[in-house]
Amino acid sequence: MNDRHVSRFFSLLLLLGLVCSAAHAVTLDIIVVERTDEKTSAIENAMIYADGSYQGRTDKDGILTLTVPGFQPVPLRVVKAGFDDAILSPDLNETVVLVNMARKNVTVQYDLFDADILTPIQNADVTISAENISVSRSTDENGTARLKILGENTYTVQARAQGYQTRTSSLEVGIEPVRIQWVMMNENRLSFVIRAADTALPVSGATVTIDGRPRGKTDENGVLSIALPRGRSYDIVIKAPGYREFQEKRQVTANEAYITETVEPSLEELTVSVFSDERQPVQGASVLINGNSVGITSQFGMARIPSIRPGDYLIEVRAPGYHDLVKKLTVQEKSEDVVFELNRLTGTVGVGVIDQEGKNLAGVPVLVDGRTLGATNESGVILLPVKTFSRYEVEAVSEGYRSNSTVLVVNESVLLTHPPIVLPRETDWTPAIIAGIVGIVLAGMAAILLIRWKHRKSSKKGYNVQSKGGL
Repeated sequence: MNDRHVSRFFSLLLLLGLVCSAAHAVTLDIIVVERTDEKTSAIENAMIYADGSYQGRTDKDGILTLTVPGFQPVPLRVVKAGFDDAILSPDLNETVVLVNMARKNVTVQYDLFDADILTPIQNADVTISAENISVSRSTDENGTARLKILGENTYTVQARAQGYQTRTSSLEVGIEPVRIQWVMMNENRLSFVIRAADTALPVSGATVTIDGRPRGKTDENGVLSIALPRGRSYDIVIKAPGYREFQEKRQVTANEAYITETVEPSLEELTVSVFSDERQPVQGASVLINGNSVGITSQFGMARIPSIRPGDYLIEVRAPGYHDLVKKLTVQEKSEDVVFELNRLTGTVGVGVIDQEGKNLAGVPVLVDGRTLGATNESGVILLPVKTFSRYEVEAVSEGYRSNSTVLVVNESVLLTHPPIVLPRETDWTPAIIAGIVGIVLAGMAAILLIRWKHRKSSKKGYNVQSKGGL
């Protein structure tokens, strides 16, 4: 057999194989639906796998056409979110396969609580319903009911419990489990709204007592909601920090949903005493409460604030010549007395030392109230630490000069400088003393000579008289 005959032989074999393959290939229409008692609906975008290999998605009519070998069964798998997977193996002679997919069940959990006290509600009936579907369960001791329903649907949910208002709502369910917490209103729910009589602002933390039994405290909105049967008379007592006790006997009617009560503020007296760091009363100090001026201290350092509510405050005291001081104070339901001790302002005052000619004297020791604090600098000045409302005796001492002193008075403000201390030079009295002594000696000698001269003269005169008498 030549090469041309061999080539023609293999071509015939290949053509025969192709004809045989085409003869065994089958066109298969896969139709995916959801069938219920009421209707059958096409499922779009369902994914089709043939013998484990992805083939495509169904169209809007739920159809996907495949070409599969006709000589052996091909296992099919249909996948769609929210539905259980469908696995099947069509017969060899089938050309249309109808796949009915079942929706997955989704667990829905409801937790029911009392709206006011947040305790679980037991034995409440929870019903979830849709068209031709209704599932009911009762809550357990934890207030929980678990229900299994078909996913990808919209439902109506209703909860009923004895003594509570029925609650109804719609629910959109996908393919994931759902957990919902509900609070239910008591049929006898009554709200107390407590407000301040002077400001009409809500009063939080007020305790409401009904017939001698405390029923709770108001929230930040001044509201307390409790279960209270209507058509009865109750003794109502309301107590709140900073307010006078409120008492009332009241009939609660069926038409009342809430009761508003007002409480009067309880005003107390506050005394502020202000002293210096030397324990002296400070007069004229300003007293501020929460930034607002409320008084000025008297000569005894006291300011009285007659009407202040119990509560937390920032009290500030300001006085000229003193550091400001702020204190936090909790005013109780009784008179209060708060004491402030103000520290005096501090600073430095420059005091100079000069001679009589106005020359600055450096290195001169300076004493303050008898205690040496240092010496003047090259400029003849010393800086002295001082406090307001103080008196200092400042003395300068230097060799060759007579010491001198001054009184430094500091009032509510610290002066930067003070008039200088003038030191006179000391006088050398030695030559004067010697000259005085010499003068005294010379004067004494002159007196002696004068006395002797007078004595001699007196003696001569007496001799002459005697001589004349004898002749």
